[in-house]
Amino acid sequence: YILNYLMKSGSQMNFWDRIYNTITLIYAKFWHLYVFNQQTRAIVERSFGENLPPLNDVLANYTSMYFINSYHALLQSRPFPPNVIEIGGIHIKEKQPLAMDLQKILDNAKNGAIVMSFGSLVRTSTLPKHVIRMFMNVFSRIPQIVILKYEEDFPEAPKNVIMRKWLSQRDLIEHEKVVAVIAHGGLSSTIEVVNFGKP
Repeated sequence: YILNYLMKSGSQMNFWDRIYNTITLIYAKFWHLYVFNQQTRAIVERSFGENLPPLNDVLANYTSMYFINSYHALLQSRPFPPNVIEIGGIHIKEKQPLAMDLQKILDNAKNGAIVMSFGSLVRTSTLPKHVIRMFMNVFSRIPQIVILKYEEDFPEAPKNVIMRKWLSQRDLIEHEKVVAVIAHGGLSSTIEVVNFGKP
């Protein structure tokens, strides 16, 4: 009755959705048991030796508390036992001062600012140039300042687009003048955006 996170349908599943959900769950469990656990086991054995019980046994019988990186407001309601604690957002560090130029730009942004960053794993500069031009075309038509993490020079950027090779995304998002965030949708970024109440 719990929707698998790999499914695209809403929480109101019909009969066929439930069949698909069950098949997806069985596949995910099979993959976890025979692929993921084997890879994890090899890493664990390099560090702790081979005289360990199977990892599933350790999780089921020797673990008294689980901390999971999820946030209840972002996922479907799930029944967790008392020893499962959601700690989504634990990665959010204390605020650090912004670079002086960015602080000044944000403070003076009378129509607000939009932050576009695809995190540390995705280089925005690897997107096709026509996609970047499309973004720039859209950004040139809005009144907000756009602060964009972009790793290369892009001379065609409109005047309202501020480009930086690196951004402290967390500190930017918290600023009161930031009105929206465009991100790649990873869990950490999503939790940060929700934490600071930004769309």
